[in-house]
Amino acid sequence: MADPLGTVASILQLVDTALKIRDHIQDFRHAPQEQQELLKEMDYLRNLLDHIHTYIARNPSDATLKRMESPLTTFKLMMMQVTEKLRLGGGLFSKFSKRMKWTMGDKQAAEEYLKKFDQFKLLLNSWLVIHLGEIGQKNHQDSNEHLVHIEQQHQRENNDLLRSLDDVAKTLNSGVTNIINGISEQQTQSNLDDVAAVVNTGVTKIANSISEQQQQMGCAERTRIIDWLSPINFFLRHADVARTQQAGTGRWLLAEPRFQDWKASAGRTLWCPGIPGAGKTVLTSMVVDHFAAAECENNTIGVACVYLNHKEADNHTPSRLLAGLWRQLVLDRDIGSLAAKLYSQHQEKRTFPSLEEVVDVLRSSLDVFSRVYVIVDALDECPEAQRWIFLRHLAALGPTVNLMITSRPHITPEASHRNLDILEIRAIDEDVRTYADARIEHSPRLSKHVQAVPELRLEILSKIVDGVDGM
Repeated sequence: MADPLGTVASILQLVDTALKIRDHIQDFRHAPQEQQELLKEMDYLRNLLDHIHTYIARNPSDATLKRMESPLTTFKLMMMQVTEKLRLGGGLFSKFSKRMKWTMGDKQAAEEYLKKFDQFKLLLNSWLVIHLGEIGQKNHQDSNEHLVHIEQQHQRENNDLLRSLDDVAKTLNSGVTNIINGISEQQTQSNLDDVAAVVNTGVTKIANSISEQQQQMGCAERTRIIDWLSPINFFLRHADVARTQQAGTGRWLLAEPRFQDWKASAGRTLWCPGIPGAGKTVLTSMVVDHFAAAECENNTIGVACVYLNHKEADNHTPSRLLAGLWRQLVLDRDIGSLAAKLYSQHQEKRTFPSLEEVVDVLRSSLDVFSRVYVIVDALDECPEAQRWIFLRHLAALGPTVNLMITSRPHITPEASHRNLDILEIRAIDEDVRTYADARIEHSPRLSKHVQAVPELRLEILSKIVDGVDGM
């Protein structure tokens, strides 16, 4: 008789294998809808199986496990078939071939597997609801996980607020009691002065407590609205890229006349094509830092960036990208009444804003700036349909917005981008030499060798610069 715990573990391994294969398939996004749905279902299924595995490990003697043995074994055999169909030509993860062994025309088979997936998920969910209670409920609510988290956080903060208001009430009662006792016991003018002091002290404490609670409540509400409206936080991605900058490199871009002209003008677009490895992403982070420093000196200047990645294409919708820009522009500023109104309208329904609503909120945030610089990196990694929508809305943001866009050379500017300048991104020899020299210094073995043979450093740098040739 099969061991349920071992069977679930085997299914998890097969699902992980299928997901890894999916990530290595270049043409996955062009596969028929049935196969895309089947592969996407595995993400949800993996989470479900994790909970089942945890429960079985903690409750190995559960009498109902015997009834699960047969469907688990059947599904394991099906997953073995699915994984085999997805294996890549030339062996698993072959670097020579990344085409699906499963033919794109095998629609009927995909539909059958998808139907069996749904039946198996229904069985697992039913079993979890009956036997796991809270865990089953959590799986049922996965589609609203982001909003549920916000609501729970809201509840915790409300509880904290109520406890703090109780403290305020106690302070108020204490102050009133002191006043009554003071008036009852002291009737002379001198003692009435003491009573007045008690009143002033109590009122001051109450006012300070209420002001502090209002401030905390406002900050918590602001955070909830920002997280709801803009799930993507490009501050984190920018910080990661900025850490890879090499001091002393990239100065040529800031000094380039076309960059200077674009910076000084209004409503212009600077299109920056560059081959892979030319350093477009790092230069993007440097430009963002350059304008962020200017923003510190002049708060009428705004800067926001977008870092695109083909691995996150499903998450990088035009609506979320534009909301990510808004999140950066309201940093340390009022988020505006429109964002708060949208949150209020959608909160109870647990829905998200439309693209048009996000665009309206973004435009409303531009009013406080005399100039806004929006920098978009790796536009080529955005799917074509979404790319067109995203660019169209960027071009329509208004005359105070300057756009800088980096991309691989095969992507050409859209006709909607007027006032366009083109500046090619290349890895110049000076930057390559500075970067390579820093890597030598950080390598204990290399630095030891070049110290012993100074000519070796020059030879290494020369070979690297010649080999890069503008990449």
